[in-house]
Amino acid sequence: MSPFHRLLRINLTERSFRQEEIPSEIERAFVGGKGLGTAYLLTEVGADTDPFDPGNKLFFCPGALVGTLAPAACRYELVTVSPLTGLYLDCNAGGHYATALKASGHDMVVVEGAASSPTVVHVHDSEVDFLDADELWGCSIYETEMTLLQRLGQPGLRVASIGVAGENLVRFACIANDFSRQAARGGPGAVMGSKKLKAIAASGTHAVAIARPTEFIAAVDQALRQIADNPWVEGKRAHGTVGSLEPMYAVGAVPIRNFTASEAADMPSLALEEFEHRFAMRFACAMCPLSCSKGYRLLGDSSSSQGIEGPEYETVSMLGPNCNLYDPDAIAEANYLCNQLGLDTISAGATIGLVLQALDDGLLSPAQLDWPEQSLSRAEQVAALLEAIAKRRGIGDLLAEGALRAAQALDLEKLVPHVKGMELPAYDPRVSEGMALAFMTSDRGACHLRTWPLGRELSGELPRFGTAGKVDFVVQQQ
Repeated sequence: MSPFHRLLRINLTERSFRQEEIPSEIERAFVGGKGLGTAYLLTEVGADTDPFDPGNKLFFCPGALVGTLAPAACRYELVTVSPLTGLYLDCNAGGHYATALKASGHDMVVVEGAASSPTVVHVHDSEVDFLDADELWGCSIYETEMTLLQRLGQPGLRVASIGVAGENLVRFACIANDFSRQAARGGPGAVMGSKKLKAIAASGTHAVAIARPTEFIAAVDQALRQIADNPWVEGKRAHGTVGSLEPMYAVGAVPIRNFTASEAADMPSLALEEFEHRFAMRFACAMCPLSCSKGYRLLGDSSSSQGIEGPEYETVSMLGPNCNLYDPDAIAEANYLCNQLGLDTISAGATIGLVLQALDDGLLSPAQLDWPEQSLSRAEQVAALLEAIAKRRGIGDLLAEGALRAAQALDLEKLVPHVKGMELPAYDPRVSEGMALAFMTSDRGACHLRTWPLGRELSGELPRFGTAGKVDFVVQQQ
């Protein structure tokens, strides 16, 4: 059951808001998070609704246990109609934003309608302020978040915002919070952009009441002990998700050159130690005992003040080998650009990987990409395309539509690995029947987060090859 039994409904067209009770039968059936948001989306938004129509809605749904001591209870689910696929979409992000949203005293925030001019919404307890945001329109995510944190200045305040990619309706634009955490896949940032909603800032003074505190604390303690005893945990804590790069490469799962190869002579340049000596610190989401995220100092320079949180395995793979790029600092710089511009790194890497493969194979010319005649390095090519996509400049205007739409326009459709129009993440399904099944059956398109049978295949719990037991596993996890 949701702790507050209420949602906050914000109408941008009218600049109005109201609280609504969540029916008890909905709470019992769907609890919170994805389930709650999906139930309301299917009830309130028609299946044929255009993602950019004011009738599309954004459902911000903190998990049911967010705001408690439950380990890793830190995420919010974002549910909407996807600009990338035109279908159902849910994606989530960690960090601390979900905790702030829950502290406002709501189990879900519904955003509907569309503002007539750039707007910031500030939710604090039962109050909502609509702030003009003309001066923030065109700002990066980092600039937007820092400005609002300083301007609003309330304890515990957190911000979810979009960058120029969302403003320009790039179909794989993300929503970012805590500077480097993103609800990204499927383009929810573009839905915010279509509503002229630059950011939602949240804060509050509400606490989640626990019905049986003694039993709850005992359950939390047991969960923490199980996490501590899990042999997988120490590796992720020490190395982060980028520690998966070498073992995934060893089995042929890392996509190389737009999923056309499984080996590359330059892969040693992305060895784990190349990342580890650049890690400056460790980060954790709210209530997470894992602390897997890393602070990466750009350029590997201890005197540099610029850095990112990451890069994660998916980002390294998709902006790196998938684009035939093997320089850790160049990949981190591309990650930094995506964070600032507000782009999903998976879809961005997939779309750019498609273009660069076509360029390398002579299927596209530099002139078609609106590039100068002089040769650009691969790192410069990736950075230039990211900027062009986010600003819808030159060829970037087409690439901002996503890999499938772009490929159809360029007669390159056979080169696009996708499911339902969503580009594949960084696991080549040809080495894992389980991942192929996971991608095929995911509700939002190609996704590695609905279920991850590859891990069980490598551990021996499922057969390495073949399909035995994998259907039941995928069904159970999904």
